[in-house]
Amino acid sequence: MGHDIVRCGTRSAVFNDADLWLLRHFALEALTEGSDTEERAELKRYFERWSWEAPGVYVGLELREPAPGAPAIKQVLAAIRTRMTDFPGNMPATYLQKHVAPSLMTRWADFPVALLLKAVDQFELVALGGSAH
Repeated sequence: MGHDIVRCGTRSAVFNDADLWLLRHFALEALTEGSDTEERAELKRYFERWSWEAPGVYVGLELREPAPGAPAIKQVLAAIRTRMTDFPGNMPATYLQKHVAPSLMTRWADFPVALLLKAVDQFELVALGGSAH
């Protein structure tokens, strides 16, 4: 797996490919639940644009500044953090292979939830600035 960078104005962070794809998966899952405001719709389009081309090569990661829908971003990241309580310690490889891009998951074992939560915190800092949650 490679790494890529998410940027928003002058803020940026390096993410592992797997962290990005899991962040995308759970963000889109959270965005399909609940009311569909314009902010949420814009945020959903942002995550849907992400495309994994090859190790370390993502397309569509750049966030415009200000980031679209700060309240929606906070809600989605909070939903991801809550969703991770369904996976005490690790997300099972069987879940990843069934529900998350199988082409990225073929060589994976269980995935530590702590790594995704770290990526969620990093994304929040890039998108919104300040301190995470």
